Amino acid sequence: MIDKILFARNEELNLKKRFALVNAVNTSCVDIIPIVVTIIAFACYVFLNDEPLATETVFASLTLFNILQSPVLLIPAVVSGIGSASTAASRLVALLDEPDIEVNQVAADSNHPPSSEPFSTELPVVKISNGCFSWNRHLGRATFALRDINISIPHGTLTTVIGAVGSGKSSLLCAILNEMHKHSGSLEVSGNIAYCAQSPFIMNATIRDNITFGQPFDKNRYSEVLSGSCLIHDLSLL
Repeated sequence: MIDKILFARNEELNLKKRFALVNAVNTSCVDIIPIVVTIIAFACYVFLNDEPLATETVFASLTLFNILQSPVLLIPAVVSGIGSASTAASRLVALLDEPDIEVNQVAADSNHPPSSEPFSTELPVVKISNGCFSWNRHLGRATFALRDINISIPHGTLTTVIGAVGSGKSSLLCAILNEMHKHSGSLEVSGNIAYCAQSPFIMNATIRDNITFGQPFDKNRYSEVLSGSCLIHDLSLL
């Protein structure tokens, strides 16, 4: 798995290098071409008319070239925008054409009380038996999949999933959230689920508002959060 990730990373770096090279050539051409076109136009005028350039002709031509320069320079941006829009539209069409994931592949425990009532500590919150999940609807040998998953998470416990990069830790959470296709086994979820993704984000607000996140301000708890996240020293530097 690590080799596949490194291979994909090298491919990405190579594409970025090619993109940077093409961008540098494009920028150079944008700056050089107007000058070259002006010189060629004046040279052709002299050779074809067998007469020297008049001052009024030079200034009139330069004014015309300056007027045409901006619309001409916009042509590559328009072509690039059309290509990007076409690519985005094709991806959206492919996404919208994908069949929906079956909503009944996650079974709710009928013996579990409603979420508004107290939980029963005797029932697992999440239970997977011989589960097999993948991101593709059709499971193949080369398809990445979570196979032979057996998990029973009791209520009121802290469960940690440890593994190497790309081993499927995030995919397991997505499987519990019914974001992956289930090919075999059973998945039972009791109660409601709150999911915090590993991609961090902050609100356009104060630090305290980001920490309290809409909850009433509790000075003692707020101090504990700052101490636990090692932010006291960083905030003292501001």
